[in-house]
Amino acid sequence: MNDANRAYWEDGTFYNSYVNEEFSDFRKEAWKRQILSHFPEGAKLRVLDTGCGPGFFSCILAEEGHSVTGIDRSSGMLRYADENARRMGVMPQFINMDICDMNFGGDIFDLILNRNVTWTLENPESVYKQFYRSLRPGGQLLIYDANWHLPYYRPELLQKVRENERWYFETFHQDFKVCDEKAVFFYDLPLSNTERPQWDIETLSSLGFTEVTANKRVGENLYTDWENRLYSATPLFEISARKPN
Repeated sequence: MNDANRAYWEDGTFYNSYVNEEFSDFRKEAWKRQILSHFPEGAKLRVLDTGCGPGFFSCILAEEGHSVTGIDRSSGMLRYADENARRMGVMPQFINMDICDMNFGGDIFDLILNRNVTWTLENPESVYKQFYRSLRPGGQLLIYDANWHLPYYRPELLQKVRENERWYFETFHQDFKVCDEKAVFFYDLPLSNTERPQWDIETLSSLGFTEVTANKRVGENLYTDWENRLYSATPLFEISARKPN
């Protein structure tokens, strides 16, 4: 990542506040159900949470008895992840590691997943190649993301985003930017002006993944009502793919 991109993610305070809200309401169990629906009941998984941030996925999956490793290049994010794990009484392993330069061997993990990470990458195809290598045969990849910056290139989407931001301000009396013009370094990222999840489906298939599917309505069961309204122009999607046996 370039320096501006790195600096943007280093302080995890705001994101940790959001994650702690998720820990305390229905979203915690909703995310567990969604992720684990891809596996047989009772399966014990070796999980890699990439770009784990304050450790939401790592903690909730460790709470279900899975062996979890969470990686993030931000030491600030990992401090919050450690705090959240201690508070929940779980012990995922957290490692300061860049998702763009993972040093795991091959055929290790049953599940690799992340949320709102792929869109930040300067070479996402290279990262997907690393995921393929690190998954065991039959292993699962789950990507949760959205077209966060496509509205900058689609006037009709940007109009909807601004309407949603106004609604949020009028409802909660807080200013929140879904698309922040100050984060200009995001404009040059390769996925900012790319239609997804179609790009992911084509790229993962070309790398050898099978059973590549997308759920464009997954946020309806994972978001609160205000999130579904605020992010309606850039809805959350789930990409599921498997490394063949």
